[in-house]
Amino acid sequence: MVLPPYEPVGCFKDDVSRVLPVLIQRYPVNESDLANSLAAIIHTCASQVYRFDFWYFGVEYRHECWTGFNGGLTYNRYGPSNSCLWDYGVGSAWTIFVYRFVEG
Repeated sequence: MVLPPYEPVGCFKDDVSRVLPVLIQRYPVNESDLANSLAAIIHTCASQVYRFDFWYFGVEYRHECWTGFNGGLTYNRYGPSNSCLWDYGVGSAWTIFVYRFVEG
């Protein structure tokens, strides 16, 4: 399987009624190699989401991979946030850093 390119959409607020309601997986974080660990989480999340035919996905709490059927319509339900870990492209508590696949 060839993974198509994906791009960042941005950082958004989340709530118990999730903006992307399908939890794909929680991944372990290697704190001693944080940048590479989080980059690998984003890439692995993208790979798994693509297998399920979703176009939008996000990483929340640094290590949770989320997606949803109507992700392109729901990811911004609660508005943008500045609370993501921008240097790493992941969300923190109740924030999700969203990505989308780029159509070729």
